[in-house]
Amino acid sequence: MLIYCKKMLLPVCLAFCMFAPQLTVDARRIANEPHRAAAKPAAKPAAKPAAKPAAKPAAKPAAKPAAKPAAKPAAKPAVKKQTIRYIIQNKRRYFSLRDVAACFDMLPGRTQTGPILFSRTGRVDFTDGKRTGKINKTTVTFFYPPVKKNGLDYISEHDYRKILEPALRKKLKRHTLKRIMIDPGHGGTDQGAPGPVAHEKVINLKIAQLLRKELLSYGFEVVMTRSGDQTVSLADRSALCKKHKADLYLSIHCNATTNKSVTGIETWLLAAQGGQSAKESTPKTKFDTGNKFDLHNFRLAYELQKGLKKTFPKSKDRGVKPSRFAVLRNATAPAVLLEVGFLSNNREGRSLATAKTQKLIVDGIIEGLTGYVEAIR
Repeated sequence: MLIYCKKMLLPVCLAFCMFAPQLTVDARRIANEPHRAAAKPAAKPAAKPAAKPAAKPAAKPAAKPAAKPAAKPAAKPAVKKQTIRYIIQNKRRYFSLRDVAACFDMLPGRTQTGPILFSRTGRVDFTDGKRTGKINKTTVTFFYPPVKKNGLDYISEHDYRKILEPALRKKLKRHTLKRIMIDPGHGGTDQGAPGPVAHEKVINLKIAQLLRKELLSYGFEVVMTRSGDQTVSLADRSALCKKHKADLYLSIHCNATTNKSVTGIETWLLAAQGGQSAKESTPKTKFDTGNKFDLHNFRLAYELQKGLKKTFPKSKDRGVKPSRFAVLRNATAPAVLLEVGFLSNNREGRSLATAKTQKLIVDGIIEGLTGYVEAIR
């Protein structure tokens, strides 16, 4: 069984395997550019002798040979077919890692822990029998583990389309980014997780207020789901996103667990339809409102996790994870939920209550947003 993708050959950045309609448009644009450039010089010599009778027959042959040879050779190297072979396993399609590698101008390989994709500028690590891996050293939970058949490695179609595509592609589809909604988790009667210094609702709000101030200084419009200690339902939080026509939705939270030694930062996005969330072993069958932004959701989560890693290099990278959280399911814009640390850990919980750490968290979010903005503009 075969399917086809098309690969753009661009002069500077890596080629990325994209959907056929997009490639068709781009290929025509690239092919036409040299045609226009060749046509302009051909018109100049024809213009001067146009007034004399002898120049009229010379103008026609000058334009035709200049345009035809220029258009045909330019179109051939611009677009190239790349075959992706796949197998069916557990009623899902799994793509050949070799063919996936070729789509991104990367090479397939293997380590002791599992298959990899690599190039001079990037690397993707998968883990045999597990969903955890890394994209350019940032931890990621994939939708499904890689599989092996007849000595060859395969990855799920969901991981190719919904994770590798948005992570490895240099640019995503543009969208307006003017108004950002910040959602400080919990509030009012819902105190969130208890901490050694303060409850989660208090810390979430302080981080959100600092982030609001920073975003306003960059010229963004900012809307908050709560500006004080109010109780706001999950349904109302999503409704506010729609009401205010937010272009981005950031939900701020602190983490907690019964194991008090656990620490680290993680960023959650909505699981794609047909993919598993990090906490469940059954595929998500429903297409929710938030799934309209699957590619942007992943890129946003990926960039934010990278940004927070940069400002907290010693903190454990718990990675980018798919979820079914209500506020993400019903979001009407690209959305993520940030878990910035564990209040259940005494050391990390005390640190999260300090102004210094809260400022570093905001710096990491701004760093991540900068990467996201570059990808959509």
